[in-house]
Amino acid sequence: MAKLVPTVEDTDYRFFENVLASNPKVLHLNAGKYDLDNQFFIDLAASQKWVSTQLADMRRYSKKGGAYSPRLVCSTFGREYKGFQCSQGNQGRGLGDGQLSRFLTKEGRKWGAEVYKLYAPMIWDGNHWVGLCITLTDWRVLVLDLNPRLKDIAAVWGLMEALSKMLPYLVEKVCLPLEDGAYSLEPFTVERMGGAYENHKSGDCGPVALKFMELHALGTLILGWMV
Repeated sequence: MAKLVPTVEDTDYRFFENVLASNPKVLHLNAGKYDLDNQFFIDLAASQKWVSTQLADMRRYSKKGGAYSPRLVCSTFGREYKGFQCSQGNQGRGLGDGQLSRFLTKEGRKWGAEVYKLYAPMIWDGNHWVGLCITLTDWRVLVLDLNPRLKDIAAVWGLMEALSKMLPYLVEKVCLPLEDGAYSLEPFTVERMGGAYENHKSGDCGPVALKFMELHALGTLILGWMV
């Protein structure tokens, strides 16, 4: 078979691979208006390696009025929270991160028009990943926690304080006004899901958190509540 289909080394491949690998977080906008980073293309080109389901997941989420955001969303809130707390009144409380605003106002996934559920991963204390489902219609952040025994609900509220208080100002900035008035500036309610699969293994909380978000978006995750 090797003789019938000989392996040919593309002389340009290594050059392009090195260009992509030099900055794997650079984003590209494809024809479907999805952001794909350099790492996605590196993984796609790797021989005998499973490719991610990123594109398929985004299409499924969008059909249900949802969208998936990278960690950019949560990291942005963490960086900006100190300035948010120090601002006077409403001045300066609209997030200044242009990349985040552009992500939420792109055609086909405009927040508050085409998308009402935003899924995003978040890391706690640098060692525990959770999934978030941010919902405009009920003004809620649902924490999809794969190991809820690690933190009680008081600790969860503390970790989510920045996000819950800053989200209303992001909504005010990027979403079209409601027909019956403006969105509220009250903090988002934070709840944590329980009663589903609990993962007690170390080192794989990231992939499990992503799977939780996928199952929740598709309506196949068994829900319960833990407070």
